[in-house]
Amino acid sequence: MVAPELQADINPPLSTLLLSSMNVAFAAGLLLPRLMRMVTFWPIALLIGIPLAFVVPADDWTTLRWTVSLTCVLLVGAAAQLPQITSERWLSKTAIRFGNWSYTTYLIHCTVLWLWFQYFQGYAHPTRIWLFGLVLVAIATAALGWLDVKLYEKLRDVVKYASFDRKRIAGSIYVATFVLFCVLGVALA
Repeated sequence: MVAPELQADINPPLSTLLLSSMNVAFAAGLLLPRLMRMVTFWPIALLIGIPLAFVVPADDWTTLRWTVSLTCVLLVGAAAQLPQITSERWLSKTAIRFGNWSYTTYLIHCTVLWLWFQYFQGYAHPTRIWLFGLVLVAIATAALGWLDVKLYEKLRDVVKYASFDRKRIAGSIYVATFVLFCVLGVALA
């Protein structure tokens, strides 16, 4: 919305990444825990989210990213508000683990799929490549997910026990860095 000329690229350079509509789902996802305390998501997901995903023009990348991202956030909010799995069966435990590792999946899926597709470029059966690619993403997630959860727990404790001044300084540095990257992105575009 701020820089429409930056929205056409599916792989924006680092200098313009913060202004890209590619980040809508991530940014909206950060608001999700707070919104879930105030809103019941499943009626909104059914009435707005799902239909919205089907009426978006496929040739308008910015609108497509915004609407699909918001639809995904509505669906995740609706799923998170459902009764949670409490079974001790292996399938339930596996589902819970992969749920806890979902951020790892988010971080690694592009790299894993890109490397996989580079290796099998021109292969005659693309559906098989996609399916095996998804399996590879699951394997990589399982291999690294535990590390992400441990790092998160450790960093959460660091933040939890940090003084107010330290939190304020760290937050100010983060906001200043974000603004600097946005200004640089617009200037370099």
